Amino acid sequence: MTAGPGRFPRSRDVFAVVAATFMLYVGFTLAFGGSGSKPMILLMELSLIVPALLFIVLGRYPFRQALRLSPVKPGLLAASVPLGLGVGILGDELDRMVQSVVPMPEHILRALKEFMAVDSFAEAALVVLMTVIVAGVVEEMLFRGFLQTSLERSGPPGKAIGVTAAVFAFLHFNPWWTFQIFALGVVLGVLAWRSGSIWPGVVIHGLNNAVSLIFINLDESRLQWYVYRDHVSPVCFIAGLILTYAGLRLFFRITGPAAGTAPGP
Repeated sequence: MTAGPGRFPRSRDVFAVVAATFMLYVGFTLAFGGSGSKPMILLMELSLIVPALLFIVLGRYPFRQALRLSPVKPGLLAASVPLGLGVGILGDELDRMVQSVVPMPEHILRALKEFMAVDSFAEAALVVLMTVIVAGVVEEMLFRGFLQTSLERSGPPGKAIGVTAAVFAFLHFNPWWTFQIFALGVVLGVLAWRSGSIWPGVVIHGLNNAVSLIFINLDESRLQWYVYRDHVSPVCFIAGLILTYAGLRLFFRITGPAAGTAPGP
């Protein structure tokens, strides 16, 4: 087989690369993660895409197609903003529902808050870079780009989206977030399939993380408008539903028929 625009990696090879990536990530976490160093965690996040990039380059696969980096219309990115806000609100309520039944252990919750908390402008810039920009771009390239694209070439889109979302949720290594992250992964997968690009998902992924970052760093007294009896307030929840519906409707109107994928080699 020769390299060219019609040659793409097999899904089993892509799965092997993703599995190896997270074995390396776990190894790095065990070796360095305990330090709690934000710069080290940023480097670990960046390292997630390195095995996939090496695999694509060494295999001489089409780079932009394999990672789904096609540009999109500005309108799609604009539609991603209300959709991202709405999905973030609904996902937050889903998380609160799960934790009302099975609460997250206090030491894990405290560690997450400490990781996201910022005390200076420099630290805020680092956390934004890490959780909003790098996490959004790298994880969308790896999951909705590298993994989902290969699965779409070997099976139906619905199965590719569901499997990718399940892997995405599992590899966050937080069972209390499984339903929330899986639901987010499904939405991101549908958008990547419809648009043929990861960039709308990057916007939503980054926006979702940005809102979480803001809320964690706000005093609880300033969130009384948003929280009602440890749940998202009814008004905010309805707003989340409206934003999600409006964003999806606008997105589907702009994309028209799904972009789909090219046939496999």
